[in-house]
Amino acid sequence: MRYLLPGALLALFSAWLLAATTGDLGFLPFILMLVGGLFIGIWFVGLTFGMRRFGALVHTVVVIVAGAVMFAVIETKPDLSGLPEGARAAIVTLQLALNPAWGWAALALLSRVTHRVTPTAPVVALTLPEWTGERERRELRVPVLALTMRQLTLWIVGAIVVGATLVIPFMIVIDPVRLNWPPQLVIIAIGVIALPITLAARALLAWRTVDAVISWRRLRLEIVAGDRTVTVNLTDIRLLRWRRDSDYARVEVHTATESITLLAGIARVPKGVAPQLPALPPRFVAALEAAGLTRSVTKRGVEEFAREG
Repeated sequence: MRYLLPGALLALFSAWLLAATTGDLGFLPFILMLVGGLFIGIWFVGLTFGMRRFGALVHTVVVIVAGAVMFAVIETKPDLSGLPEGARAAIVTLQLALNPAWGWAALALLSRVTHRVTPTAPVVALTLPEWTGERERRELRVPVLALTMRQLTLWIVGAIVVGATLVIPFMIVIDPVRLNWPPQLVIIAIGVIALPITLAARALLAWRTVDAVISWRRLRLEIVAGDRTVTVNLTDIRLLRWRRDSDYARVEVHTATESITLLAGIARVPKGVAPQLPALPPRFVAALEAAGLTRSVTKRGVEEFAREG
């Protein structure tokens, strides 16, 4: 959250600079104005939710005042032709940025109000996958995607490239009439193209979900994921990563000859089950350390067991 406001100001300044120097509201400054405004809206909503007192009141007042300002500008259509180029670019930048900022804040306010007036439904706690077995024979069954982080990144980049391939020609085609469109309509049009691509990418990833079995037997670790089976001695492991939560919940095992990564955070899980991993059994951790691996925890909560040298 702390980077949203600086990012918004940077985007708006870049948009103003491009618009002021070129004298034309091209594609890039237009997008920067919308992105900067959206960042401001997200930052403002987070700020009000973080207030201990009067957060809801500040949220409501700002949405009403900003909405009134937007309505007044649309109705009066002030003449900016007499202003310097830089001043006109600044006013246009702020005017376009206000639309997504106000829209985000208004939606958040609506959610805030409905949350207060709607009866609270009982919270159903999601169950975590659990280790089974006793002492030095433990087993974990969990749905996963057998993808490396690099392959996942390529999936994300591929989805972005496909989206950009469709959105950019669309923006070029409508460029002659785009300035007559309200920014909300442009965002909806882009969303109509981007949403199916996002859903398709997630569906393809979910389709690749397989059931994995991670078994620890004293000095050996066996992983069965779909058609692949990896069995290694703990003394042969060079690096083991274990992240319990977030979309990047995963287990990685690397040896001199074997390497496998299982992503649990984005896998398709049964209803009521959390897409996470449980904590490593203490005896398993002790066995890894006894096998010569050094344990460390990164800032993102990833447990790493690495062999020195």
